[in-house]
Amino acid sequence: MERIKREQLRESGHFLRPVMLVITVALSLIFLMMPDTITFRAAGAKTRSYEFGTVVSVTNVSNKEKSPYTGRILETETVKIRLKDRTVTVTNQLSDTHYIRVHKGSRVLVSVDSPKGVESYYTLFNYNRTIGSIVIFALFALLMIAIGGKKGAYSMAALVFAVILIFRVTVPMIYNGVSALPVTALTVLLITLDTILLLQGANRQSLTSIAVVFAGEILAAGLFALFSVLLHISGFNDGNVDSLLVITQNTGMDLTHILFSAAMISSLGAVMDVAVSLVSAVFEVSAHNHSLTAKELFRSGMNVGRDMMGTMSNTLILAFTGSALSMLLVLCSYGVQPLQLLSSDTIAVEIAHGICGTAAVILTVPLASAASALALGFSASKKSGGHF
Repeated sequence: MERIKREQLRESGHFLRPVMLVITVALSLIFLMMPDTITFRAAGAKTRSYEFGTVVSVTNVSNKEKSPYTGRILETETVKIRLKDRTVTVTNQLSDTHYIRVHKGSRVLVSVDSPKGVESYYTLFNYNRTIGSIVIFALFALLMIAIGGKKGAYSMAALVFAVILIFRVTVPMIYNGVSALPVTALTVLLITLDTILLLQGANRQSLTSIAVVFAGEILAAGLFALFSVLLHISGFNDGNVDSLLVITQNTGMDLTHILFSAAMISSLGAVMDVAVSLVSAVFEVSAHNHSLTAKELFRSGMNVGRDMMGTMSNTLILAFTGSALSMLLVLCSYGVQPLQLLSSDTIAVEIAHGICGTAAVILTVPLASAASALALGFSASKKSGGHF
């Protein structure tokens, strides 16, 4: 009887899931259909467009030569490509850094440069990877739904919503001069609310998770503020600062807090993972043992959290290291010394992001443990379901 009651309590509040799914899909469609709000474009972007095409024929016009560095066969080709309403001929020079080898029937992406009053100029930009990307994403979605069932479908909806929100709302707003910190904070809150309410419904456990995630993100921003003072870094130390300064002059974009926003967004997934998993674990422990006090629940959460903390910290640090591997190899080739490396802008930014995300995950462990213990109550006699 007690087990049945626990299951009923566990399912309470889940009525919100279908409603959240409808809201998520509706908002995603609205964001997708919103008009482009970015007014300033770089000079080249105003006259350049891209079109899909299919290779009709390939003719070699130079002797083949084997690259001593990569072993690839280098040559210059004349490629005839059929676009939507015309057929064009482009010169495709195969080199070590630009190696787009095509054959008859290859699907490609063509760059079309059409300055005013000048005949359009066509170049072979790259392979058409659209179909491959769609297939990969579809396989990922099917895998998530096949294994996760309804929760897998809700997770996919939350992921799609997060991506659309960032690219269609957050980035354009920051680009057009809106302060990055409040925009990012709102983005983090919306993604957190959408993801957790879709997965868990409206109950005490989900509200606790939401509070912990947002608190963890505030800590991440605070930590990055401290690190930026210690390392003397800001948005002006970004590797793309030259291009960003041009945008700033034309849109009023604020570079000061760009790195803060990046730190909050990059740490959100890990913080949410730890918060939701740990809160769920503590609530589950309480559901199976009503006699545990708040102090004992907190201790249980910390015990579970310490194991999660070790693996998640490795995940984040290794992820940042892996993303910077090419850069590290290039720096090694220039004979960069350790002291010089640690003092460089690029490494300083990577250290700040990596340590900030990892520290936020570590601090989320006691936050989640304490919040769960408080949400479940201080008395052992309090009912354990923890749901509205």
